[in-house]
Amino acid sequence: MKLTIAFVALLQLADAVSSRTHGKAANAGPKGYSKSVGPKNEPAVIPRGYLVEFVSDNARTSAGFTKREDTTQHDALHSFLTKRKAPVKYKTRYTFTDSRIFSGISLILDNDKDADELRAFPGVKAVQPLRIYKPAAFQPTVAAPDFVQGAVNGVGANVIAGATGARTANPLLTNDTFEPHVMTNVNKLHAQGYYGKGQTVGILDTGIDYTHPALNGGKPSGTPCFGPGCPVSGGYDFVGDKYDGIVHLNPIPDPDPFADCDGSGHGTHVAGTVIALDKDVGFTGVVPEANVHAYRIFGCGEETSTSNDVIIAALQKGFFDGVDVLSLSLGGASGWPEDTASAVASRIVDLGTPVVVAHGNDGADGVFYASSPATGLGVTGVGSVDNKVLTGYTAKLTPSAGAPSDGNGNLVYLDGTPFTFNGTDRKLKVYATSTDPNVMDDGCSPLPASTPNLKDYVVVIGRGTCFFVDKFTNAYNAGARYVFIFNSASSITYLPAPDQPDLQAAMLTRADGQYIVKALAAGKELYVDFANQTVAGVQDTVNGGYMSSFSTYGPGWEAENVAAVSAPGGNILSTWPLRLGKYAIISGTSMATPFISGSTAMFRSIKGNSAETALSLRDILATTANPLAFSKNVSTLETTVRQGGGLVDVYRAVKSVSRVSPGIINLNDTANFAGSQTLTITNVGSKEQTYTLSHLPGGSVASTDPDNPAIYAPGPVMPTTNAASVSFSSKKITILPGQNAKVTLTFKAPGLDTSTLPVYSGFITIKSTSSFGTLHVPYSGVATKLSSRPVLDTTDSAIGIAVPALIKPDGETVITDDKRVYSLKSSKSRPSLFWRLLTGTPYYSIDLVDGNTTFVPTIPIHASSSGRRRGLAGEHKHAGLRRGSSSGLDVAHAMHAERAAALAEAESFLEQRATGGSFNDVKIIGNLETGNYYPRNTIYGKSPSTNLYNQFNLTGNYTDADGVEHRIQNGTYRILLRAQRLLTADAKAESSYESYLSHAFTIKRPN
Repeated sequence: MKLTIAFVALLQLADAVSSRTHGKAANAGPKGYSKSVGPKNEPAVIPRGYLVEFVSDNARTSAGFTKREDTTQHDALHSFLTKRKAPVKYKTRYTFTDSRIFSGISLILDNDKDADELRAFPGVKAVQPLRIYKPAAFQPTVAAPDFVQGAVNGVGANVIAGATGARTANPLLTNDTFEPHVMTNVNKLHAQGYYGKGQTVGILDTGIDYTHPALNGGKPSGTPCFGPGCPVSGGYDFVGDKYDGIVHLNPIPDPDPFADCDGSGHGTHVAGTVIALDKDVGFTGVVPEANVHAYRIFGCGEETSTSNDVIIAALQKGFFDGVDVLSLSLGGASGWPEDTASAVASRIVDLGTPVVVAHGNDGADGVFYASSPATGLGVTGVGSVDNKVLTGYTAKLTPSAGAPSDGNGNLVYLDGTPFTFNGTDRKLKVYATSTDPNVMDDGCSPLPASTPNLKDYVVVIGRGTCFFVDKFTNAYNAGARYVFIFNSASSITYLPAPDQPDLQAAMLTRADGQYIVKALAAGKELYVDFANQTVAGVQDTVNGGYMSSFSTYGPGWEAENVAAVSAPGGNILSTWPLRLGKYAIISGTSMATPFISGSTAMFRSIKGNSAETALSLRDILATTANPLAFSKNVSTLETTVRQGGGLVDVYRAVKSVSRVSPGIINLNDTANFAGSQTLTITNVGSKEQTYTLSHLPGGSVASTDPDNPAIYAPGPVMPTTNAASVSFSSKKITILPGQNAKVTLTFKAPGLDTSTLPVYSGFITIKSTSSFGTLHVPYSGVATKLSSRPVLDTTDSAIGIAVPALIKPDGETVITDDKRVYSLKSSKSRPSLFWRLLTGTPYYSIDLVDGNTTFVPTIPIHASSSGRRRGLAGEHKHAGLRRGSSSGLDVAHAMHAERAAALAEAESFLEQRATGGSFNDVKIIGNLETGNYYPRNTIYGKSPSTNLYNQFNLTGNYTDADGVEHRIQNGTYRILLRAQRLLTADAKAESSYESYLSHAFTIKRPN
């Protein structure tokens, strides 16, 4: 059978994500791995790069910013490696010496086979590959000065008056009408004279152009300002310009985090959202009197990336520098709080510094696709909400009668700069590539030969089913130089810049685009006159104020809600490096994250750093937020595993006179159901408050197709009204100032189809008699037993063949018998194993076994296509502390410590298997590859080529328990794949794993 890729529904998602496809990333595995020619599931890793964590006391109770220095284990590891029988050669990247945060080392091995030598070191706790992370944002649209002024002046918006009782205010800020600030009531705090003074936000990103007039303290444009007394008051460059995390792997650190090279605008945009103050155009950030420390962790280039060791180094420096908030607009698919970067972020939260992280832009991938480091316990994971008001330019449509924009023919096209013309004639005839207003593949193929030369037309194309770059190219090849793309029904966006420098393109609203197409279909001739273009605003009546289509869904693989709160992140204007355009519009949870970081800094600047813990700050933002409906036309609340507490209300957070703990309730799955919860409500106001408790049901979402667990529903996932029921020990309580009271909640999960991996959610409303006393506590639960979910895909739904499968060296043909003979001389004589994960897995192992093994796997070799698997005998209910208990973050840490210890014990047990040893009566010749804390595979999303399936290529070697690599001798073998199911307590029990045993194959090396 030949391999055929079946990208289900991919095309209809494509143009919402990018204008071009992404190349395959380089990948490497922890042992016995050769670079794969096919896609891999895990975040890309640095070849031969490893992060070694040492066993330590990890004493989180010892706070303070003084750096600890303990290199005992580091010295011991060096001695251990250099004194091996075959000394291990390596290059150190970073050394981490503070056990409160992370004690370990990152390094590049000369030879990847030595990875098991790292695991053999007695003081090692974990060995992880150096994983690669990307900024969480899409392509920018550069904005002109008049555009910026129009956006900040509230063109097209309903201006909200500032609150009363203002302090001495900056006249520039007293009438803040920038829509993201209006949506979140930041404008009201500005009107009262609060601008974040005294706070420092540490931004881990691409560096900052601190010569920008909005970021250099009001100096002339192009004048640098960095260091004490400047808005960008500190920072560090960890990587240098050339570092990209893939090809150029040698960081070149520098004390100066300045960056204005191609691909570096992301950090400047993020910084502007936090602290911008541009008096010329009136643009401001959330906290324009705060400071930023810029920690540059990405180099130059559009495809730049970073790795987990660089992230950890920057997190540690930010903590030791004493910043007040740490902000990370980056991530990678994970779902695991045990992910190293997530765990480090969590430890920093424990030590008192809030860490705010983008939840991710993988909404198209559906439920259970949470991103790291947002998965860290206590970390503030941030979702994105679309801007309510979009700014663009006007043009006159003639004949004008009835045009939707204003009824007078004034179109508003969305672009950051107005169309430009070489001549004086600015009136263009309209040409539509299709007269069907609902066509799904408009402009996706080369235009027919009958198409006129489109040089003197403005070409109208419908959005959908292919990348913008394809539409641009096809129109351009037909002569087009001006293009309007009209929006789909689900969302609206600014367009990326075309690759063709003389092609100009902009977005129209769906109403305007459909009006034009229908008029042309009726035989009318239409023209657009660009003679008098002016800045104008248009309300986003499709999705403005609702969750962005790209915003990621949780929960994590331990049933915890990763999303804490959401902020404006769709179509956001902010600063951009001067040489790249000065201002730009981008979308992404990257843009929402600095908004929450700025909001956290605003709260601390007003209340003081000692007023609340880092965890309680997250909970305050979550419980004072505004819960959001799914969409304009669907009033059911969006699931909390996507929106968290809802759209942040910074004014309410600051003015709130109530607190509640926990601020996010995790009910776990059905086997570990934490249905009894205790809320502690505290009156922090000056007056007595009476609280009335009630249940605000939210939407339930089905993660997968009921008939095929391999197919996850693509996002946005429509919620149903099936909801939990809740009873209260007391529905009304009165609390005096400074006092607290406890209320017990009893949840009953809704009756949902467990085969769909359903997630239910909602809010507990705590309504107060005092102004700013009301809170909403988000909750979520998984309405099935996670340990019973299949972890390995056995269908052909994703790639056209039933997996797992052994594949011939051609990379396409499935091996269906035991007759294959291979020399292993080159890649042309080596088979591969293709496999997919339906859920995340805490541990997998690929081993070489004898061809005559008697082991019976859970997945029969000839039955993959039918989906049959051997029964999951002796399932273990998850033991120990429950995630859903309300004892706070320490309980969650204890539970994860227990899980991590169990997994480490299992790994140690597995690695003690010498040649001929056994694991659950399986004789193992040697190990080929292992992995920890992996996310599931996906068939959707912005770069399906990197996570559609997993591929292991047999290299001709295996590794024994002592970390020694051996050559596979002539003989007959099989490959054994095992993956641990979710929430299984005994990682050493066969019943905790699904397993697949390949067809037998013979190795016959040439003499």
